[in-house]
Amino acid sequence: MTIMQDGTFWLNGRHSKEIHSYIRTRPKKTKAKRVVELKEVAGVNRLIPVDKEYYTNATLSLSCFYLAKNKFDIAVLEDIVTEFIDTKGEYVEFTPYYDPDFIYYVINSNEPNFEGHRGTGLGVPFSFDLSVAPFKMLIRGNQAQVFNEPFTLENPLRYSSEPYFKIYGQGDVTIKINDYELVLKSIEEFIEIDCDQEIQEVYKETIDGMINENSKMYSREFPKFIPGENKISWVGDVKSVVVKGRWRTKI
Repeated sequence: MTIMQDGTFWLNGRHSKEIHSYIRTRPKKTKAKRVVELKEVAGVNRLIPVDKEYYTNATLSLSCFYLAKNKFDIAVLEDIVTEFIDTKGEYVEFTPYYDPDFIYYVINSNEPNFEGHRGTGLGVPFSFDLSVAPFKMLIRGNQAQVFNEPFTLENPLRYSSEPYFKIYGQGDVTIKINDYELVLKSIEEFIEIDCDQEIQEVYKETIDGMINENSKMYSREFPKFIPGENKISWVGDVKSVVVKGRWRTKI
């Protein structure tokens, strides 16, 4: 387990100690909500659920403070803090001290509220809200693993993951994941598959740039790793398979 100093956090690749800021109290746990619409149907004595098959963001409200060296630093530090937590309209990575093994994907949803007064001295309180994407990622699940022969991966979490593959091989190849088959045609040296729902691309990253290889995938759906055991094997000329499991769970 990763250990972080109490009160600290990472945001967009920067550590809160850089701006001498700390979380005052652990925030209330929030859960992402699955979107289900309840519809009236004539002749049916109850509302009928229509599952939209996605989750909405949750809000994380953080109560923090920063430490000023003297009263003249307070105004300057307010600007520094404001810039630090500004995600500039994009999702960024966030890891708090109380959940150090996971990466959250967050976007700043408002400006910070500075609450300093005489009684706080040089420890100046402030608060801000983050809009949090529904799934958090296990950090070790982003580590690439290389296999030269069929293998089994254990998804340790309770939700399916959307993995990344880099397959070194030649010609027509079928990758089997339990009962699922990933059919690829005419591979030249290697091919990459990103199963992230927001990306879902087949490509090759080369020194000259990215080459679109979507036409070489003949399966209708991108693969997922189910919770528990995932047995991976293949048919065809495969030299090695690089995998990132991308284990995730709902916040």
